[in-house]
Amino acid sequence: LVSSEFGEPNAYENGFDPADVEAGRYGHRLHFWNLAERKLEQTVDLGENGLLPFEVRWKHDPEAEEGFVGAALSSTMWHFHRNDGWQADQVIAVDGLDLEGWPFPVPSVISDLVLSMDDRYLYFSNWLHGDVRQYDVSDPSNPKLTGQLWLGGVLGKPDDAGRGLNGGPNMLQL
Repeated sequence: LVSSEFGEPNAYENGFDPADVEAGRYGHRLHFWNLAERKLEQTVDLGENGLLPFEVRWKHDPEAEEGFVGAALSSTMWHFHRNDGWQADQVIAVDGLDLEGWPFPVPSVISDLVLSMDDRYLYFSNWLHGDVRQYDVSDPSNPKLTGQLWLGGVLGKPDDAGRGLNGGPNMLQL
């Protein structure tokens, strides 16, 4: 089992405050558990580029000891795998974008991810930017962007839905 850290309840109950990020109130670690023994096996710290590791997805192959986790606040995707212990490598980063009226570059906020049943494609939603991306992860250490749809968000880009959308893409299912 792998679990991720969200954040302290007082950091998000009253809305997002960048000061809470600076104060370290959001998580940045993955915890790997041995369920048979009911104990923590290892913790992996994703650091500042791994703030708010949100959704975790294992590969579907039952022999695979690897998967992906999206760090929402850092807008990064991580590939975790067992290699003489557990490790996680950042494999995708979505840059923040300047937007009038925002005091800092708008992060994409990776809000969900899903793997295709053959483990070849990774899809994730960038909630604030408003896009859903498809990556070929045949080589999980070197994902390749293969598709992108615009579906709302705060950037004001024309959307691929053919009509104006409020909000941004969030939960995904294949």
